[in-house]
Amino acid sequence: MAVTPSARSSTPRGIYGRWNWRGLTAYGVGFVSMLPFAVIGDVEGPLAHWVKGADVTMLVGLAISSLLYLVLCRSLDVDAERAVVTSADAGLDPDPVGHRAGAGHHA
Repeated sequence: MAVTPSARSSTPRGIYGRWNWRGLTAYGVGFVSMLPFAVIGDVEGPLAHWVKGADVTMLVGLAISSLLYLVLCRSLDVDAERAVVTSADAGLDPDPVGHRAGAGHHA
């Protein structure tokens, strides 16, 4: 049974270790950045009055998360990442005959 890239990416020997700290950090900061714009029942965030009832929380969170993730990923060492992938792939079943990378998943 071949192990897919997504299955090996969350293992301790995978690309990101057990957790991708860059992704989790961007997610957390993005979530917190939405709170000032939130309207939850009678509770209104301090910046929610600026948008006059429009729900922009997801737009704010997505923009902040995306930009932060881009900044955090600038420190990635691509050559080191490739070496980790090669090491993590050691001992895995080879790709089936005729399989092309990026061709999609077939059940």
